[in-house]
Amino acid sequence: MDKTNPKHIIDQLQSTITELEFKLGRTLQDKDIMKSILNQTIKELEEKKVELEEKKSLVENQSKIKELLFANVNHELRTPLNAIIGMSHMLGKTSLSESQGDYVRIINQAAENLLVIINDFLTLSKLNAGELKIKNELFSMKQLFNDLNSLFSYKANEKKLNLKFNMAYDLPESLIGDKLRINQILVNLISNAIKFTHAGFISVTASLKQNMGELKLIEIEVTDTGIGIPKTRLQSIFDSFVQAHETSEELNVDGTGLGLNIVKNLIAAMHGNIEVESEVDQGTTFKVELPLKVEEREITFQVDEEIEILIPERWKEKNILLIEDNPANIIYATELFRVWGLEMDIRKTIRESKEALWNTKYDLVLSDVRMPDGNGLELIQELRATPSAMSSTSPVLVLTASISEAEKEWSNNIAIAAYIEKPFKPELLYKHMYLILGGELPLTRKITSGVVKEARNTLSKVFSNNEKAVKQMMQVCYEQLVEAEQLQQLISDGQYQEIEDFSHKLKSTLKIINSEKMLDSIDRIESAAGNRKSLDIIQAEYDLFWTEASEFIKGFKN
Repeated sequence: MDKTNPKHIIDQLQSTITELEFKLGRTLQDKDIMKSILNQTIKELEEKKVELEEKKSLVENQSKIKELLFANVNHELRTPLNAIIGMSHMLGKTSLSESQGDYVRIINQAAENLLVIINDFLTLSKLNAGELKIKNELFSMKQLFNDLNSLFSYKANEKKLNLKFNMAYDLPESLIGDKLRINQILVNLISNAIKFTHAGFISVTASLKQNMGELKLIEIEVTDTGIGIPKTRLQSIFDSFVQAHETSEELNVDGTGLGLNIVKNLIAAMHGNIEVESEVDQGTTFKVELPLKVEEREITFQVDEEIEILIPERWKEKNILLIEDNPANIIYATELFRVWGLEMDIRKTIRESKEALWNTKYDLVLSDVRMPDGNGLELIQELRATPSAMSSTSPVLVLTASISEAEKEWSNNIAIAAYIEKPFKPELLYKHMYLILGGELPLTRKITSGVVKEARNTLSKVFSNNEKAVKQMMQVCYEQLVEAEQLQQLISDGQYQEIEDFSHKLKSTLKIINSEKMLDSIDRIESAAGNRKSLDIIQAEYDLFWTEASEFIKGFKN
């Protein structure tokens, strides 16, 4: 057929048009299908979005409920503990017989043990929820060791164990890390060591293992001569609710089985590592490695147990309000203020507190958070927003058994001076009050009644005011310090091993009387002798030691 024929051309065009119309129809049909699919997809995505938002809201609500639950449980547990620990602290300062002193000490120790368990559960809950925050603050390993020695020396002495704390010479003086969590780790490890050791020693050693640029890898070893851990249980001791020994009940020890699990998780949160080596009936060594920053500047610390509370006369004219509903806590606070020579108003409900704050000008407000008819923080927030209230600008210290991160942020927004967690030591409340109320006297004053009096005060606490035991121990201390003069000859003769052995022997006595200055010097002498440092370094430390020791000897004679 002639393709140039007009009829052929028209047929071809018609065929092409038909084909295009068909394809266009298919395209339009596909477009409708695609549009329908797209609309269905959009609808499903919107439904999924709504579902996810509902789940997100549910999770957030559950998180808030859980946070509130833990806060309430924390509050309900700590509130009676605050009263128990506080009142036993006050009772311990009164004149007691030897047996009464023992009873008070046992009550206080039981309450402290319960507080440890509560803290363990709360720490575990925060770890599991990913809510634990690691702080970076300036601290001294030496000070931390001194505090731990004070905490555990009595328990170690009761079991006739030699508790030793050692620091390597090259360990930096000032470190940056989470002191509270490092302390929690060591409290768990040392407590376990004492619990499972019936003879011998517990040694806690800190050293610089490796320089890592701006970080230093610090290694802390806790070694004991205890019953050891079976190899079959070494891999599981860091699991929750697992005891190191299957026969813990037979060993007559307490514990939740949470301690080592918390230790491992805290160390992991600080990007550190922990290892354990143990032999049954030979002892156990835990090695903790922590990467910490170093602060070059020197820092000064104050220890609460070493201060004397001095109440300025002007405080007796101050108008102070306590907002608290718990009867035991009211008695504790009232008794504490009575001893300090101070008075305060007390309100037991939010309604009563509001009436007082709106009509009276207070110089200081001490407020609980969870009250039977409302929230203390909400009350303060309303107070701050009411300029006509007499105490609208009064400083507020929050005394609470627990406070959440949200409540801490809330406190900052409503100008809370500080919050103090119950149970609290009187010295901590005193410090915060002084920062607010001021006064002519210094914030704290070191007790400077002489090394002999300090030693007697320490021994009186250790032996529950048993004067006979105090005198016997003072005599032992005196004799050993007189004998310590022979250290001078050993240094002159360069007898490193003898210097190290004698220093180590003397440390046990100095720990009992808690003589920080002498103990620090003897620690350094022992370490320097063990590492064969210059005799000039050892002599310098001995001169510092003997200045304090001779004062004790002279004071004892007089």
